[in-house]
Amino acid sequence: MRVLMVSHRFPPDAVAGVERYTESLAAELVAAGDRVTVATRRPGPGGVRTERETHPAGFDVLRFVGGSVDRSRPLHLADALDEEFARALADRSPEVVHVNHLIDLSPRFVSLARAEGAAVVVTLHDFWFACPRITLQRPDGSVCAGPEGGRACARHCFGDSGGDLSRWGLRSMYLRRVLESADLVLTPSPHVADWFREQGVAGVRAVPNGIAPPDWRPPTAPNPPARGRLTLAILGAVVPHKGHHIALEGIAAAGLPAVDLFVHGPVGDPEYVRRLRERAAEIAGLDLRLCGPYDPGDLDLLLEDVDALLAPSVWPETFCLVTREALVRGVPVLTTRLGALPDAVEEGVNGFLFDHDHPVELGRHLKRVWTEPALLERLREGARSTAVTLTSDHAVAIREAYAAARSEAGAHRVSPSAARAELEVLESLLVDFGLGDPPAREVA
Repeated sequence: MRVLMVSHRFPPDAVAGVERYTESLAAELVAAGDRVTVATRRPGPGGVRTERETHPAGFDVLRFVGGSVDRSRPLHLADALDEEFARALADRSPEVVHVNHLIDLSPRFVSLARAEGAAVVVTLHDFWFACPRITLQRPDGSVCAGPEGGRACARHCFGDSGGDLSRWGLRSMYLRRVLESADLVLTPSPHVADWFREQGVAGVRAVPNGIAPPDWRPPTAPNPPARGRLTLAILGAVVPHKGHHIALEGIAAAGLPAVDLFVHGPVGDPEYVRRLRERAAEIAGLDLRLCGPYDPGDLDLLLEDVDALLAPSVWPETFCLVTREALVRGVPVLTTRLGALPDAVEEGVNGFLFDHDHPVELGRHLKRVWTEPALLERLREGARSTAVTLTSDHAVAIREAYAAARSEAGAHRVSPSAARAELEVLESLLVDFGLGDPPAREVA
C-alpha cells in the first residue's frame, strides 16, 4: 500500500507525542511491506520549498522548509504549502493519506488528497480542530467544554483581542467541515471519540496507540526508605500544561525527607522552567534534575531506579504514551483525572489518580508510597501486569483502518467537489476575518 503520512513536525526537529507516533508507525508500516512517505514542516527563512530525506527505517521524508508560523491563522501560507503538497501527491500517488496534524500546515491538504483519489484518514491527537488553543484550556487554566460554535472562544479566550464571534464561529465551522470531508476519523481513546461526537463529528473511531516493547525489564529497585530517597520521574516537554508545577506542590505536601525528581524532556517555556527551579529550591529535601530531551530508546535506563512516574497534566490529554511506557517496565503511574489519562491506571493496582487542582491529594499518594513498602511492591507488580498495545499491534489495526477507508471512500461523506466548493466559501470568509493570508497584490 502506498501511504503518505502528514505531521506538523518530525524528528529530529521535534520528538513529542505526535512526532514519535508518526515515526514509529511509519517504521512499522514499512516493515509490513508498505511504501511510506512522511510530509512534514520545518519553518525558517526563505520561501516554502521541499527538501527530501531518507529515514533509516526505509521511508522518505518530505520537509516543507521555510516560511513563518502564525497559529492564530489556520490558513497562513496555505497557498504555498498546498503547492508543495500537490507536488508530493503527484509524485507519490498515495492510496491513503494519513493526517496526524495540520497545525502550521494547510487544512486544504484533506480535500487536495481526496481530489487526487486518495482515501484520507485523520487521527485526532489533540483538540486543535475544535480549539484554537489546542488543549481545551482557557487563559485562566480552567478546562473548556468546547467551542460552542465559536461562542466560548470569543467569550473566554479571545475577548481582549480578536474576540469577534464571527471570526471564531467561522473557524469552528470550517475545521469541522474539513474533518467531515475525510473518509475516516480516528482518535487514540474512547474519551476523545466521545468528545468529538458531541461536537458534531460523526463516525469517529477509537484506535489505541501502541508503544515499543522494552528491551528488558529493569530489576526492582530497593524500597525508598531503604535507599533513604524517593525517586520520581516526569517524561515530556517542560511546558505549563504538562503540570510540572503540580508535581512540585504535591511533593511539598508530602513532606518527605528526600526526593529526587528527574524531568526528561525538551524545554518549551524557559520562563516556566525558571519558576520551577525557584519553587523547587523552597521545598526541603527535593532535588529537581532537569535532564533535557531524551531518546525513547533510552527509556529502560531512564526508568531503571524510578519508584513512580508522575503525569500531572492540567489539560485533558487524549492518550499518553509515557504512562504505558512506564507501566510496561513495572513503574507505577500517578496521574490526573483529566481526559484519557485515567484509562491506563487502576487505582491502587498499578498507580493512583488525583485531581489536577488538588496537589495535596498527590502528596498523600506519595507519602503512602514512601511509608508502605508492601503497597509499592503491589503497584510494581500491577504495573508489570498491565495490558498495553504494542506498536506492531497498532500498525495492524491502522492497516485495517486504511483498508476500510479505501473500500468505503466517499460512501458516507460529502463528495470531494461538493466539499471543496463549501470549503472555498468558508476560506474566503476566514481571510476576511484575518484567519488567512490576504490575497497578493497585483503588480502594475
